Amino acid sequence: MKKAKAQRRAKLPLEDPRWWDWGRAIEHVRQVRLNHAIADQELATAINGRHVSCKMEWLDRRTDPPKRGAMLLEDSFFAAFRIKPGWGKLLSVSHRSDVRVPRDHVMYAWGPEIERIWPTAAPTTTQVREGQSKPGSADAWINYLYPNGEWRVMTAKQIYAAIAKEAKMRGWKKHSSYSAVAAALSKRRA
Repeated sequence: MKKAKAQRRAKLPLEDPRWWDWGRAIEHVRQVRLNHAIADQELATAINGRHVSCKMEWLDRRTDPPKRGAMLLEDSFFAAFRIKPGWGKLLSVSHRSDVRVPRDHVMYAWGPEIERIWPTAAPTTTQVREGQSKPGSADAWINYLYPNGEWRVMTAKQIYAAIAKEAKMRGWKKHSSYSAVAAALSKRRA
């Protein structure tokens, strides 16, 4: 198992748009978990457990002109450092006083692994219990966005705009149509 993980990590390209800076990774996990403290700790635990591959980029100022360096974070890094949440971000905390991360560094996490562990896709089901809305339906969106019944004083256009905004924020391409929202509202008001 560890050998397969090591081989997979070794094959990750250092230059790829699927690398997410840690700020983006944190925001993604927070969006799924909703509780920031839990999300930050889960991400740190996944990184420390090597479930999420990471890389570090830095600017090497010892050369003239300065050069950009990059490396995958492997066992040797985690022997000296532990990732911990703090101050709304993830921090590299050293176990030893003789090692430090480069001053101008940026940490990245492999986006596909984060999406696999914390998916944001709407849940789907083939069976819907009596009296419950089908996941992804206009009714489900209305219940999710307005759990206290605020929908009663809103137009279909306002609700549709709120659904579209929320779906876009979550990165979902599909959501309920305007006509489905209007139908759900008229059914609720009947």
